[in-house]
This record gives sequence, C-alpha cells and structure tokens, in this order.
Amino acid sequence: MPVRKLLKHFALSVFAFLLLAAASHTALAQTFGPETFTITKKRANITRNFSVIDASIPYTLKVTNGRDGGTRIKKGKVILNGKEILSKKVFSSKFAGLVVAISPAQQNELTISLKGPEGSFATISIEPTPNALLNDPSSQRGIGYPYCVTVDQATHRAYVTDRHLDSILEFDVAQSSVTETFSGIDGDQTVGNGATSGAQFNPNARTIVAVNEGTVNNPSGSLAVLDLSTGSVNVTQLFDSGNILNPVYVAVNPNSNVAAFNARYAASGRRAYFFNIATGAISSRGEPMTLNGVAANSMTNQFIFTGTDADSAPALFLYSALAPFQRIRRIDSTARAGTSFERIAINPATNIAVAVNQRDGAVFLFDLEAGNQTARIPINVGEVGEPSADVAVNPETNLAVVVSRYTTRVSVISLTTKLVMAELLLPAGVRPLGVGVDNQSNRAVISENGLSSTERNGSLLVIQLPTP
Repeated sequence: MPVRKLLKHFALSVFAFLLLAAASHTALAQTFGPETFTITKKRANITRNFSVIDASIPYTLKVTNGRDGGTRIKKGKVILNGKEILSKKVFSSKFAGLVVAISPAQQNELTISLKGPEGSFATISIEPTPNALLNDPSSQRGIGYPYCVTVDQATHRAYVTDRHLDSILEFDVAQSSVTETFSGIDGDQTVGNGATSGAQFNPNARTIVAVNEGTVNNPSGSLAVLDLSTGSVNVTQLFDSGNILNPVYVAVNPNSNVAAFNARYAASGRRAYFFNIATGAISSRGEPMTLNGVAANSMTNQFIFTGTDADSAPALFLYSALAPFQRIRRIDSTARAGTSFERIAINPATNIAVAVNQRDGAVFLFDLEAGNQTARIPINVGEVGEPSADVAVNPETNLAVVVSRYTTRVSVISLTTKLVMAELLLPAGVRPLGVGVDNQSNRAVISENGLSSTERNGSLLVIQLPTP
C-alpha cells in the first residue's frame, strides 16, 4: 500500500476510534460536575440546577471529601428535589468518599449544605451508572427454571438449582458458561417432579447440599447431597413424625456437617429443622412464626432463620449450629406487620445479617452479636406480586447484592455506609430469581427466567459489581 494511502487509512481509523470514544464518553459523561465546593466562612449553602436526558436509567452521585483529614468537610448534607440523599450522619469527616444511587427527574434541583474549617472542600458529580452486564445470555441453552445460586470461592464456579429439571448447573463465572449439569437431584430421572429449590456449597466436604420442595404430583420433599468429585447424589426423603416436609431453602455449617432448612405448610412451617449430613438424623425446634429464609455463619457456628406472622413484624431466630441446636435469641424488626424477610445473607467477618423484605420495599441490617436491628435501607423492588427476592454478600468488599423478580434494577448496598451505592440495570424482560457472588472477582451470578418467551427456559447473567 502506498505511503499516502496508508497514512490516509490510518487517519480514518484514528478518526473512527475517536468518534467511538467520544460516543462512549458521551453515554457515560457526567450529568452534573464534577464541581468542587470550598468553604470560606466555615459554612456553605449551594443550589444547582441540572437536567438529564433519560430519567428512566439509574444514576450515581459521587462525593470526594477533601484531600486529607485537614481538608475534609466536617458535616454535609445533599438534597435532590427536596429529598435528602446524604444526611449529616453519613456525610462527615469520617469518610474520604461516598457513592450513592439516585433517581433524578429530567429537571432537577440539587441543594448542598457544607460545614467545616475554612479551606475544606468536597467534589460532587452525578453521572449515569455504567452498564455492568458481562455476558450475553441469549445463546444459553438447556436451562429450565434456574433458582438458587451458591458459589465455590476456590474454583470460581457457581452452582445453580434448576427447579424445572430437578438438576444443578455448574457455571464458570469467569467464562460465563455452563460446564456441567448434574441431573436427578431429587433421586430419579423424571423431570419436574422434584422442584429442586435451595442449595448451599459445603467447602469442607466439596459437596452441594440441596433441597427438593416437591410438587402437586409428587408432594414428598427431600434433601440431596451432591458429591462434586464423583457426581454421585445421595437423597433423603424428609418426614417429621410421619408427615411429609416440603423444604425450600437450606444453609450448611461445614464445621458440624449440619444443614438447616425451613418447610412449607401447616405446623411444619413453624419449625426450624436441622439435618445431620453424616447420619441422616433430623432435629427440629418449634417457633411462634412461620419460618422463611435461612443462612449460616460458620465463624460463629450459628444458623439464622427469618420468621413472619400476620399480626406482628417479622423477626430473626438465631440457633446454635451444634447439637442440640439451642435457640440463642430472637431479634425483632421494625418492618411492617404481616410482611416477611424473603431471603437472608450473612457477612461472616462482621456478623451482620442482611434481610430483604419486598412488601416493605427495604433491606434490613442486623447486628447478630448485639442482637438488634441497625438499619432499614429502602430499595427498588418493583410492583411486587408473590414475594420473590434474593440477597448475597461479598465479605471482602462488604457489599450486599439484592435482586427482585419484579424489577430489572439490581441494588448494590454498602454495608459500611448503609447506603445503596449503585443500581445496576439488567436487560428488559429479565426476571431475577437468585443471586450469588464470586468474592475475588467481585462478580454476581444472577438466575432469571424472563428473557425467553416461555417460563421453562431461563438464563444466567454475570454482572461486575462496583468497588467501594
């Protein structure tokens, strides 16, 4: 190719690249700022007006507080369209920076109140939240109704229950691909009669403990132990005093090799169940509430159940994960009476529980050691029908990820600031069912069944979570 033509070709390529870069930058360009506000008289009150092109997408407000301790704002408050976004309790000299999810209108008024020593400053910006979806789920095949997600942190494999196919999918988080399917989790090869729902990875035994709820045609529920090294499945039918149990969720304490699960229907719904995986022995404890979600903290050897009642606020019930499984305490919440905590997750490092309540439109935080509720954080859950949500925690980043079947917005919550730091937008039509987090890569795996035209054809999404 002649030098002149080569240079022309190179120039056009660079021009095209710059156009693409400009288009990409425009898509994620700041809607407001960044603007730095410096205090000259120990106090400042500022009002700014700004507009956004598309008010239907999520946005992120970022605050950088000074350069060091001596230049940080002592107390601050940010109000968007009359609603307080950051209060003085949150925006203080304690934090060098803050990130929070917001939902602006097309025309907006931003009011900023700052207090601190002269010369202290803060920089504020607002921008569209970047798209965090890492894979294209449209090419996935062979997935029926993916439900619960649990992750092996050592191999970065997610294991997803399939309620429709009574199976468990092994999913490579890095490659976004299904690497193996384990069928017959309910003990037979008949499809759809087991309704495999909850699952939990046991790192000590390298097994997956799963529960099968049972169906109308096959009402018997069961607990299965999948040996990942051999692919063998050991299934135990579940009964309590001769009555069939229908488990939905399960948690495992690897230290004692014990699983805990809840059960639907009648009197069995008001009992906490404990299953010795080695012996198959079942123990139970009665409660005054119907039990829903369950989680385990292997660092404290505790199981945590969520309970609901039509006439009172939902609560947590803490049990020892060691025989004889004594109840440690009950923790009441400020959630509305008659609502429930659909799912619960634990940060084992801090012993903080995160419970999602769709009917109350919020996530609740509990200090399990102190035995009290520490926060109620409103989230976007959509127009809720039958409650269906999930929550997972990354202890390395101290983030919680919440999905709701009725919205395509994934809430990412900082357990440090107790704020929704981001809302990540999923493709239209997605109906999230379950979520798990690969801690090291800070990626979430979401099971869903709305992208396809049929209820029996789901998919798995991988999203990159923000770094606090």
